[in-house]
Parts: sequence; structure tokens; C-alpha cells
Amino acid sequence: MVDMGLVEFRCEVAQDLVGCPISCQWYVLASPVAIPEAVAFLGAHRHFASARKSPGSANLTFMLYLQTPADIAEFEARLLRTVRPVRSETAGSTAKSRHPRP
Repeated sequence: MVDMGLVEFRCEVAQDLVGCPISCQWYVLASPVAIPEAVAFLGAHRHFASARKSPGSANLTFMLYLQTPADIAEFEARLLRTVRPVRSETAGSTAKSRHPRP
């Protein structure tokens, strides 16, 4: 499946080192003409991780690494103002915490 391009693996080792403990993945509905603009907008973000086109009600999914929870709402607002027409369907986030090693 990997050779056919159906599955792809990523290993993120530097996310914490660049000061971005939050991973946030968005699922958005973008018109066909908005997808290239959305991808260009995402690519300009310093901590852009990945993006995929997909079928269904959310036809574009992407992940960013962010520094604070407030960055999630700020980025989404900027996306919705900049790329039209696009609508955020849902978003999920994961925050990493640093625990001292024994």
C-alpha cells in the first residue's frame, strides 16, 4: 500500500524542539478553485505539517503545529478571512506536555 501511495507514514521528532507543543488537524470544505489558494496559504505557515485532498463533506484536511491554544482560533479565523470560499467542518488538537525523565 505504501508503494501504491495509499498509505504514508510520518515521524515527528522536532515538534517540541521548535516550541510547538500543539498539533491541530482541520477538516475543511473548500471549493475546487479555493484548494490551490488554501494550499499556498498553508505552505506559507512556518509550522505547516501536512495537507491532503479527500472525498466527502470535508475535502481538505491539514495539520499545523502551534505554540498556544489561542493560536488555534487565530489561525482558523485568518484562514477563513483569506481563503474563500472555505468552511471549517471540524478541528481536533493534541497538546504535548513535558514530563521530567526519571
